[in-house]
Amino acid sequence: MNLEELDHIEQELKLTIPEDYRSFMLEYPFLEYSRPSEELYGSAKYIVHQNLEVRKEVANAEFWRDTYFVSGVVGLDTYYVLDCEISPSTVLQVNLRTGEVVEDHQNFLDWIQKRVDSYVNFDAIAAEQKYSELREAIEKAGLFAPSVEPMLGCDRITVCSKKLPSGGFSGNSFWVSQIGQKWIVGAWGGFIYLLPENDRIEDFCISWLKRKPDETAFNFDQEQIEKFGLQLLDDDEFDRFFPN
Repeated sequence: MNLEELDHIEQELKLTIPEDYRSFMLEYPFLEYSRPSEELYGSAKYIVHQNLEVRKEVANAEFWRDTYFVSGVVGLDTYYVLDCEISPSTVLQVNLRTGEVVEDHQNFLDWIQKRVDSYVNFDAIAAEQKYSELREAIEKAGLFAPSVEPMLGCDRITVCSKKLPSGGFSGNSFWVSQIGQKWIVGAWGGFIYLLPENDRIEDFCISWLKRKPDETAFNFDQEQIEKFGLQLLDDDEFDRFFPN
């Protein structure tokens, strides 16, 4: 992210974002074509969009402050939020459904360092083996599955419909995580589901990207949800699968 994008965020949201967040985001995402984690949004356009959408949802809610800034998503209805009046930034988790606001970490830079460390210590070779058959099927269908990455003490793989000539990925995408014998699928809008029939994961991935190849979807549509019997995870279920 660059200074112009950070200034754009402030102008659109009418906020002065915390200096520690601003400094870190100048280096994030770390590679030109790397896709940032939804725990920390990496697109200025998407950051503005998500903040405006959350503001609409919490309009006049007592728990929400005008100085709150949505920096990423935890899970369904729950977001990582910074209070722009506090420096150094405290990382909060705010549940829009219940109105619960809890402190996740006292210091944003310490919080992000934990995420960086999880990447450094990640056993990518072992994780890649879990997804080898799925990746093979996806690539055989003319789709793409970039490298496995860590996620909240587990791992996941992103599935994409298109590849850019420059080497990045485009079109529609979502993420998939295998935890034990269970498959979890997640859309970038924070909607996370259990796929109840394990042997349908390849069909699920391929059918969705073939049917909706052009734009990244905020959520899976009702046709896809009903066809595969997706079960939306609530906060307790999410914590059970991703305890960290």
